[in-house]
Amino acid sequence: MAQEARTPALKAFLAKSKLFSSLKAQEIDALAAVSELHSFGKGETLFWEGEQAEAFWVVYSGRVHMKRFLADGRAAAVCVMGSGDPFCCLPAMDGKTYPTDGVAAEPTTVVRIPMVEFRKLFQEKPAFNQEAMGLFCNRLRQVEERGCLIHETADIRLAKTLLDLRKKFTQEIPLTRQEMAELVGLTLETTIRILGQFKNKDWIESSRGRIRVLDPQALAILAGEEI
Repeated sequence: MAQEARTPALKAFLAKSKLFSSLKAQEIDALAAVSELHSFGKGETLFWEGEQAEAFWVVYSGRVHMKRFLADGRAAAVCVMGSGDPFCCLPAMDGKTYPTDGVAAEPTTVVRIPMVEFRKLFQEKPAFNQEAMGLFCNRLRQVEERGCLIHETADIRLAKTLLDLRKKFTQEIPLTRQEMAELVGLTLETTIRILGQFKNKDWIESSRGRIRVLDPQALAILAGEEI
C-alpha cells in the first residue's frame, strides 16, 4: 500500500495515542506526513543494539521485543511492546544508539518517526515534553523493577511477570514459554516446570503461544503484591 493511502489511518492512530495527545490537529498532520508505516515478519529485526538511533517507533499492530544477547548465546528480552506502545525512549532523550535489538515477535507493523522530528517536538512543545518524560520515566522504572527480580526466586519472578503482562495484554498473554523464559531470565526448562505448577493449581491455563491468567489473586499473593 502506498504511503499516501496509509496517511489517513496513520493520522488517526497518532491522534489516539496518549503520547501525542497534547498535539494540535495540524501538528499531528505534520507528524504523520514525515512518519512511515513499516511491516516486519516474525523474527525480523527492526534495528540492532549499538546502531545509531535514527527513528522513534510506535507499535501499530503486532508485538516487538527489545532483546540483548548474552555471552553464552542466550537471548534476554528487556521488555515487550504491544499495539500502541511507543519505544526507543533512551535514544529519544540522549540522541545516542539503540541500547538493544528490536525484534518482531510476530507479524508486526510499526510507525517509524524520524528521530530528528521527534526530538524537535520534545524540545519545542512543553506539553508534549511533559507527557513524553512521564512515559520515559515509567518505562525506566519498569526496567529497574524487572532488574531487581533477579534477587527473587524463580516462581516469584514468573508470578510478577505474568501479572505485569496481564495488565498490558488483559487476561490472555500472547507469549510462548520460550519468550517468557527470555523475559524473566530463566532457562526454558525451569520456566516450563513452574508454569506447569501454576497450571496444576488452576492459576493459569496455556495453549500454544498463549497463557491465560485464571487466578490473579493467587499469583499476587505469591508475588507479595496487591491486585
